[in-house]
Amino acid sequence: MEQNFVNLHVHTAVGSLLDSIAKIPDIVKFAVDNNQPAIAITDHGYMSGFVDFVKECKAYGIKPIIGEEAYEVDNALEKADTKDYKQPRYHLILLAKNKEGLQNLFKISSWAATDGFYKKPLIEVQRIKDNGWGKGIIACSACMIGRISRMLELGKKDEAKAFYNLCNETFDDFYLEIQSHPNEYQMQLNNNILDFAKEVNTDKIIITTDAHMINKNQLDVHSVFVKIGTEREVGENYEGCYLQTYQEVIDTCSQFDIKMDLVQKAIDNTLKIADMVEDIDIGLHQENQMPIIDIPTEFENGDEYVEYLIWKGFDEKFKNLSEEKQEVRRKRINEELPVIKALHYSEYFIMLQMLTNAAKAKGIPLGYSRGSGANCLCLFCLGVTQIDSVRWKLDFSRFANLGRKSMADYDMDISKERRREFVEISEDLFGRANVAPICTYNTLSTKVAIRDIGKVLDEDPESPYYKKIPYNLRDEVAKMIPTVKTIDDLGEETEKEETLQNVLSVNPKMTRVYQQFPKWFYYVLQLEGLPKSRGRHAAGTIIAPRPVTEYAPLCQDKDGNKMLQLEMHAAMDDLSLIKMDFLGLKTLDIVDDALKIAGLTWDDVDINNLNLDDEEVYDNIYKIGHTVGVFQMESLEARKMCIQAKANDIEDVIAINAANRPRNKRWLSRILC
Repeated sequence: MEQNFVNLHVHTAVGSLLDSIAKIPDIVKFAVDNNQPAIAITDHGYMSGFVDFVKECKAYGIKPIIGEEAYEVDNALEKADTKDYKQPRYHLILLAKNKEGLQNLFKISSWAATDGFYKKPLIEVQRIKDNGWGKGIIACSACMIGRISRMLELGKKDEAKAFYNLCNETFDDFYLEIQSHPNEYQMQLNNNILDFAKEVNTDKIIITTDAHMINKNQLDVHSVFVKIGTEREVGENYEGCYLQTYQEVIDTCSQFDIKMDLVQKAIDNTLKIADMVEDIDIGLHQENQMPIIDIPTEFENGDEYVEYLIWKGFDEKFKNLSEEKQEVRRKRINEELPVIKALHYSEYFIMLQMLTNAAKAKGIPLGYSRGSGANCLCLFCLGVTQIDSVRWKLDFSRFANLGRKSMADYDMDISKERRREFVEISEDLFGRANVAPICTYNTLSTKVAIRDIGKVLDEDPESPYYKKIPYNLRDEVAKMIPTVKTIDDLGEETEKEETLQNVLSVNPKMTRVYQQFPKWFYYVLQLEGLPKSRGRHAAGTIIAPRPVTEYAPLCQDKDGNKMLQLEMHAAMDDLSLIKMDFLGLKTLDIVDDALKIAGLTWDDVDINNLNLDDEEVYDNIYKIGHTVGVFQMESLEARKMCIQAKANDIEDVIAINAANRPRNKRWLSRILC
């Protein structure tokens, strides 16, 4: 075969948190630069990066091999938070050979990361076999923490053979794995595996590098990085755990007493596996995956049905208006409807109405609208928003226009106390298996990197800065990193830190510390921004037409709630899944309580017929800056603006609210000076 090599055991920073520093673009670039036809990713127990990985590979003509390094155990349901729990966990490489294999890999990863989760995602090979989840999967025996390596090292050859036979019965193919690491211990394990292969009469052997970094020059950076985390695997050794070329594998192994003809066979088999793996369609850029909507039989399709619902709502909303005002709104509806249909938003609008109606039926407080959705008169007619966009001269094209390519993204404000009920409503309407929150990633921010890396270097006896970077210094340096206010995915104000590089160029004091501790700053520059932990998105929820595990695997948050392993953009922009933001607002609960105290309900408040000229409101609230508790007007800047502007009409309030958004803070600061 061609003198080349395919890396089949690779960990990414986004999937193997606090264990790998290899970013997906750099992994793919390595394959491109070294003329390798394919490359795999095999993260520990998770598949979080598979979408970005496939996209990157497709962009550069590299075949993506989607995989996972599973934690396999004897009994995944055994859980005990005591010292009595001594069940060992082993590693096992699983590679999707075809679409069926990918679907099964999703099932394996989902089960392990939810039902089988105990400190790590756990699963038994027997369970995989019993469920038929091994079909379409190529399995490999993994590293020194693989079961066969462990059993052979302990002299338990019969147990190794039993596990080998089980894997052969479970998966489409099973390969024994040796590794290209430059140490005697690994090479002895390699010889044990090669001898075992001869005993079981198989030539299915591969060689990998168990890559956690791009090149060997990153070993010290990686060493610092992993010390930030906890619960390290016993006996983990990262020497040689970087992406290697064919020649590097040959050079590494030839230093030791190992049969090089078998090493060559193991190299050739990596290319063979790459050829066996099909070009799997993961659903990139497919049509929007709308949840299934039951259209009444008297309507031919969703377009007809949504038009009927809109005009029905129109008659209810505007029946008391003059014919002239109704005609203005009819014209607006007739302008909006063709755009809605052309963009295939009809079923989406019906879904929004279904959710809204179900929530109102249960008395769950909802916001009147959020963002540009208020610009759509059709949504008002459907009862989704409570804003008459014609009255307020709101431009529909800001919400939807024929030039828009993506699905509409309407966020729903919901009672914070009853948000869970709203999620249950979506599950009842569209199927529990079809609904799942999405995950988000917390990164190693610059301030956290300064503190955590400084702590590692201060406490490590082998560090050049041992006992030289005390807490006070770490804290002082971290506080030199400024933050800027910005808008997050929910449209809420948040803070974002400057990078260390930007601060170094303008802060002389920081520069002096850098000159004293260059290694400390070097590590921070290399590691800042890498994912550190995963959590659940505050509002984002996927509603799919089929079980979400057909699109991507599940995991769980710290409270045990299931969520998709993908972050928002991979799920929504790349796989075209429909994402809803269910935003829990405490303000709605406060208003709800106030209405109850006043003996009123939400139906008693018609926002479109409020008296907006009530002078007492402006005199006693806005003019004197008493807006603490008024949604989005609580900040000091907003209160100052109310006082300075002597806000005495609704237009003043609207202008102050708009100017007080974070993207306008620079302009705002000039006004207040």
